[in-house]
Amino acid sequence: MRNLYNSSFFDDIMRKRSGAIIFSAIVITVVCYYLVPVVRGFIDTNTALVTVLGFMIGIPSLLYLLLSEKKKSEEIQEETLEKKITTILSPISGLCLGRDTELSKLEKDLKHKNVLLIKGIAGIGKTTLGLKFKDRLKKKGYQTFWRQFDSQSYEGFLLELSEYLKNRGSLSAVHLKDQEIIPEERLKIAVQELCNYPTVLFFDNFQLFEDDSDFKIFTDYLRNSHLVIMSRSQPRFLSEDYENLQYLDKNSSVELLRALNVKESQEVLEKIYEKTRGHPWSLMCFKELSRVLPVRTLLEELPDFSRKQQTYIFEQCWKHLDDSERDFLMRASVFTKPLNFEALEVCSRKGEPSEVLFSLARRFYIVKREEYYYVHDIMKDFAFSKLRENSELYIEAQREAAEHYQKNLTAENLLLTYHHLRDAGNYEEAIRLIIENIAYFRREGFWLDVRDVLRESLDFFKDERIIAHIYSNLGSIIHRLGEWDKAIEYYEKSLGILEKLGDVHGMANTYINLGLVYHDKGEWGRAIEYYEKSLEIKGKIRDVYTVAKICHNLSVAYDRKGEWHKAIEYYEKSMEIKEKIRDVHGMAKTYLGLGLMYYKKGEWHKAIEYCEKSLEISEKLGDAYSMAQSYLSLGLVYTNKGEWNEAIEYFEKSLEISNKLRDIHGMAQAYGNLGAVCCNKGEWDKALEYCEKSLEISEKLGDAYGKAQPYNNLGLIYDSKGEWDKAIEYYEKSLQIKEKLGDLHGMAITKLNMAGALGAMKEFDNAIKLYLESERTLKKLGDKFNLMKVYRNLYSYYSITKREGKAKEYHQKAEELRKQLKIANP
Repeated sequence: MRNLYNSSFFDDIMRKRSGAIIFSAIVITVVCYYLVPVVRGFIDTNTALVTVLGFMIGIPSLLYLLLSEKKKSEEIQEETLEKKITTILSPISGLCLGRDTELSKLEKDLKHKNVLLIKGIAGIGKTTLGLKFKDRLKKKGYQTFWRQFDSQSYEGFLLELSEYLKNRGSLSAVHLKDQEIIPEERLKIAVQELCNYPTVLFFDNFQLFEDDSDFKIFTDYLRNSHLVIMSRSQPRFLSEDYENLQYLDKNSSVELLRALNVKESQEVLEKIYEKTRGHPWSLMCFKELSRVLPVRTLLEELPDFSRKQQTYIFEQCWKHLDDSERDFLMRASVFTKPLNFEALEVCSRKGEPSEVLFSLARRFYIVKREEYYYVHDIMKDFAFSKLRENSELYIEAQREAAEHYQKNLTAENLLLTYHHLRDAGNYEEAIRLIIENIAYFRREGFWLDVRDVLRESLDFFKDERIIAHIYSNLGSIIHRLGEWDKAIEYYEKSLGILEKLGDVHGMANTYINLGLVYHDKGEWGRAIEYYEKSLEIKGKIRDVYTVAKICHNLSVAYDRKGEWHKAIEYYEKSMEIKEKIRDVHGMAKTYLGLGLMYYKKGEWHKAIEYCEKSLEISEKLGDAYSMAQSYLSLGLVYTNKGEWNEAIEYFEKSLEISNKLRDIHGMAQAYGNLGAVCCNKGEWDKALEYCEKSLEISEKLGDAYGKAQPYNNLGLIYDSKGEWDKAIEYYEKSLQIKEKLGDLHGMAITKLNMAGALGAMKEFDNAIKLYLESERTLKKLGDKFNLMKVYRNLYSYYSITKREGKAKEYHQKAEELRKQLKIANP
């Protein structure tokens, strides 16, 4: 049922209040006119003004009252209708007769199997049995989740499951919506979370999946939860072969007919069973036909159970529906999704929705589950076959379904609209709708589905500008799916057409997109090349807002490349523009970027100054995410300053906000840094706990960069505990990831740490070798603080190995940096 929301109470008050205000205003005006001379004089001399004011106040108020009454009437109509339907359908669970053996077997199998299957032909009662089993489990305290599939995509299932798991308390549920994680990986996250939040899932209509291999993860890894599948055929991913659900026996068939109020003798009921073989849907249809035809005539005319019998039953049932019911079913048959109340109204063109729906629900052609209405699969397929015989009505029904979904645009509704328009023969309109609203998909998902739609559309259009636009959108979607080389291919195709057309604005945007892909690939030089091409064009056309964004992107690329002076230069350029255009949110991001650059350079006072500026803006804007990042950055600075209590305070603030926002990545960062600080304080158990939490989250996210830091921190913990072999094992894991990512600074820090562990193991030459490698990188990057640490350690190890000249050289270097950084002599 549509949410009769909490605002209905508010609307009632407003409706009554508006009426009272209008009435009171009229009464007061009339009384004042006759009793107060001043008012009377004003009205007489300003009749036109008073009339206009009256219309300005009265007409909107009257319209509000009329619309409110209409809305209330619709809500009452819907609520009344749903109560009626609920009353009709209340005994449907009682129609699961003769299935005690199957129910007992399902309950028994649930104790030692994670995946169960209810398999059988159409109309045999798979869904009814599944619903009955679900009801039983709910009464026993099980948590259940029901999903009826309507296509071969499981994107909608992941989104729905994400909400369910979030309500159960899962912090990782949000990643089921993350389109940058491929569907198979999100399905893995779903299974992992279901292991933590025991649930019995029900998948209905599973036969729609031609390729169900992704679901094999349920048989391999699902623990503590269970999956019950209802399908007409054997799912390929299940190795065990399941028996088909059998027809009802004689006694159960007779019992069902009596429950359906077929008032015939035992002998006649048994003959009906023999004719239908106890096929539940056929029995229910027989009951319906017995209302309009003599039972004995039916028994004589009805063929023996076969496809021929099914055809006879469908034709007879269809024949005895009235025009409005047939029209409703044909229009409803084009909808792939379950129907909400508004969709019911779309389908009710030849009668009141309440009357038609009431009649069809009484026949069990339509059932209601939760807030949606479902046409029975068999009746839906038959109605669709009838609709195809009327091409004019078919096109009209498809267009009306498209218009219904267009009223509430979402990524999923856009895809549904596309399919309905395409089937109505309006392919160009369908494609244009997708292209014009591509932002919905970037924001909400369904990336694989829209990718396929865009690929199809390339063969349809001849207009080069549209084709360039399609290639650009394909590049954007493919980029998000992580297929970087393919994304580059599409962007380059778009760029070739745009260059030919002389579309400089489009070229500049494509250069930015190419830069972003190369950035993600870790090819910083190529990324910078494309950013600079875009910057040149955007500068000429004076698109200052985009220039600021490109400067920010260049800063990040130069940071990753290790050219910190260039990164700072572009951050400052970006800041200059953002200040001019008053982009306060952008200023906060750039201040934070500058803060992190000075943190890396060891210039902590500047780092704190910029991070605090970023925090101040974020607090004013109420931007919780940016506040968490500012707290995290301040924590890093205070960690390097050795002010550990302050660092912990900032990391805990960041963690608290990330928890509230369900920002799992932010939580992983905060846990990792808390682990590092606790290690410095010698609180190793706490440090281990935090680092393992950080690592667990990063592994779930498949975040390689996120895993590198916890590995490094675990190395530090075991190093401090004197377990050097274990420390080196974790340092090597961290180093391996950082090498793959091309993270020069991270590699230098991990080598510095590993060298310390090797030195503790008396492997001085190997330690010195790593320190020298770290020195070269840190000197190039300009990280004076960590470079000072390297010099101090080289001084120590050269002294231990009796290389006095080298020891003296590095002691002097360390002292010079200490003075530059204004650090007290230890």
